[in-house]
Amino acid sequence: MARSRRATVKGRIRRSPPVEKDGIGRARRGIIPGMRDVRHSWVLLAVLWLAPSEVSADGIEIKGNIVDAEGRPAPGVEFGAQWFNPGGKLVPKQRWKPGADGGFQAELQWIHRPMALLAMDAAGKRGALRILEKDDLTVPIVLSLKLEPFAAVQGVLACPGLGPNIGDARVFVRAKPSDATVFALNVAGGAFAFSLPPGDYEILAELRNARPLCHAFRVESADRPVQLGRLVLEPTPVAQAWGGPPPPLGATGARGVPADFRLADLKGKWVVVVFWNARMDQATRVVLEQLKQLALERQADAGRFAVVTVYDPAAKTWDDYDRDVAPLKKGLWSGADLPFPVLLDSTGESWKAWGVEQEPLTALLDPDGNLVREGDYASLGPKLDETGAGK
Repeated sequence: MARSRRATVKGRIRRSPPVEKDGIGRARRGIIPGMRDVRHSWVLLAVLWLAPSEVSADGIEIKGNIVDAEGRPAPGVEFGAQWFNPGGKLVPKQRWKPGADGGFQAELQWIHRPMALLAMDAAGKRGALRILEKDDLTVPIVLSLKLEPFAAVQGVLACPGLGPNIGDARVFVRAKPSDATVFALNVAGGAFAFSLPPGDYEILAELRNARPLCHAFRVESADRPVQLGRLVLEPTPVAQAWGGPPPPLGATGARGVPADFRLADLKGKWVVVVFWNARMDQATRVVLEQLKQLALERQADAGRFAVVTVYDPAAKTWDDYDRDVAPLKKGLWSGADLPFPVLLDSTGESWKAWGVEQEPLTALLDPDGNLVREGDYASLGPKLDETGAGK
């Protein structure tokens, strides 16, 4: 018999195309696991889950069989990895169909972190979960899965600070201690439900304009449903300040504005504030590019609005900043500098005060200097139209 050999993980970069328009559904990619405070960035999270901008391995052969509790072939189950719920139905992104004998043979695309491989019957009441880690990468990967009863898990997301209707959220269900993602769910209206085998798990809940929430739970046995109850998310500092002045914004360096610049200096104008870094495509290729385009198109309104950007606090000096943006300046920016003021916040205090956890965060201030509810970079154009001359 030929010995199994360790898989050589040869990576290749897969890049998602830039997301140019709003949509939903968070992501935040990823929130990406990310970008909660960019308008309708849930669609970006879905893109990141379905076509991740991450290093994926070349296909690794995976084969084996799936049997029921009595050891008989289980051909009618759904089996795969990276489960999500388009249209409300749970399905795996990487999907492998067992044959009539319960056997399967396919290719696994390894994503360079622990992966949850899940088989589940049509009713979602029986299944098998296997966590695959780097040390498990033999060629071929051989698995024998036996279906067992799953326990129902239910819960409801809420964020009283944002009102009774929370809209669309994202729920990532991770197996512990590996942190492999079992499910990535779009949740409408707050309620969610799924089934799992006994074990330890964690939920990461993400909602636009709210801080992410982590909640650990245990499935004791299949005959004991898990009621998670009401999981309450906290609004971001920006959301808590809607309708009033923004959190404090200090700078340890400034370009394009005086060193003692304050947001209050721009009263009388609509102001977009952008927290960003040069490594985040959503910031550089979407937010800043759209703002640059708007500035070109609305030159007649130049005296009515301003854009202020606050750079990653990891950049302690202008040399750090210049080094970070050099590739952008050479490529996307065609040799030009960013046409908006840039503030450095080497202490990170402004980022903390504004609750920036996954940049870019964008916010909109009205001419009175108050934060606009759910305002962001995409709100600026409509606000200029609504408040134009004679209106």
